[in-house]
Amino acid sequence: MTRVRKAFAVLCAVTLLGFIAPGRALAATPPLQDIVLTHTQISPSVVRPGDTVHVSWCFDTAYADQVRSIELWMGHSTGMGHAPSLYLQASIDPKAGRLDFIAPAVTPSQPGNIWFVDLVWRDGANLDELALVPITIQ
Repeated sequence: MTRVRKAFAVLCAVTLLGFIAPGRALAATPPLQDIVLTHTQISPSVVRPGDTVHVSWCFDTAYADQVRSIELWMGHSTGMGHAPSLYLQASIDPKAGRLDFIAPAVTPSQPGNIWFVDLVWRDGANLDELALVPITIQ
């Protein structure tokens, strides 16, 4: 294969990769979900509004300088993606490894109305989900 053909093949491959995965090479940092916080659990997983919910996790201290506090949200999904929806608590020390909260009064869980306990790191204006655990609200 001549140099021109090799150069053309490389150019085509790079261009094709740009179309297949645009933005991947431009991402500033990899997603932190299930890396910074691991083994996240809630108890109980089926609650009524007003019940106490216990949340526990393991924090990777390699991120201690970057992730100095986290927030507690209730995440919501209609089955077409999810997002932090209901803000519950700020300034949680991720090294604490646990917290308790009162289940808020929200519409009961059902198909198309899905709730999550969402532990989030606020990176400037961005909310980075660190852990997402399904919870059933009765």
